[in-house]
Amino acid sequence: TLLSNITLLEGEHISQIRLILGDDNELVLEDGTVVPITTPSAQESGLKFNVQENIVTSSGYAVMIDFDASKSIVKKGNGGYSLKPVIRAYVVENTAAVYGNILPAKVPYHVFTVAGQDTISAISDTTLNNYFMLHGLKTGTYKVEFHSLDSDIVLFSTNVDVFGGTNKDLGIINLAQ
Repeated sequence: TLLSNITLLEGEHISQIRLILGDDNELVLEDGTVVPITTPSAQESGLKFNVQENIVTSSGYAVMIDFDASKSIVKKGNGGYSLKPVIRAYVVENTAAVYGNILPAKVPYHVFTVAGQDTISAISDTTLNNYFMLHGLKTGTYKVEFHSLDSDIVLFSTNVDVFGGTNKDLGIINLAQ
């Protein structure tokens, strides 16, 4: 979803982005129940995340905000819920994506890219032939791991060389063997 559109000139530096959240935020639970969700400080000082990128040319950039919902919703001891956002921001032109499809096509999997302490994850989409995409990767070598949703056991892994701005198609990964 496009949140804003601004013009940045060559040589400018993006250091931080801040989003101010509104009031009346809600969470829909699996059973359809709607409950309020608190967002500590996000309504006053905003959600802040670092980008730290220099603009090299005057066009062709987009700042991507990757919100990890699975890590950001926290159930409190009183039964309520709180939003403690896990967000990553990066400039799209300086990054690449790793993508592909997984067999068997009807079983969703957790897919991870790992480089040192940095881990990015996604869940494959069984409605799109078990498609997966991990984006926001800077130039480097990543270990790509495939896990079942209910286990931390690595079913398959491979090393992938990524070059910023060039997406990498891993093709079909067959985990049915």
